[in-house]
Amino acid sequence: MLGSGTMAAAKLPEEKLKALLADYPGVEIAGLNAVDNYTLSGDEASIDALRPLVKGAGGLFKKLALPYAFHSSRMAPLEDEIIRTLSDIVPQSPAIGFY
Repeated sequence: MLGSGTMAAAKLPEEKLKALLADYPGVEIAGLNAVDNYTLSGDEASIDALRPLVKGAGGLFKKLALPYAFHSSRMAPLEDEIIRTLSDIVPQSPAIGFY
């Protein structure tokens, strides 16, 4: 949902990152991209506040240019609409071969 928050990439060991996130309940780990490399999702003020903390803990941090908090509980209000919208889709055999 537009304006639901934002996202960031953070590289920090999981235990250190989770310790920082404990003080920011508006931020969730939205994805694990690689070892100690996470995508965060949440409200913009909290994401912005985490930047110096992650860097201060020896990690890397990059705010993503997204006006959405994808892969998080902030998408839950869309669930019913998505299910309803996609309910008419029927699986079919492909028309073009896939190799």
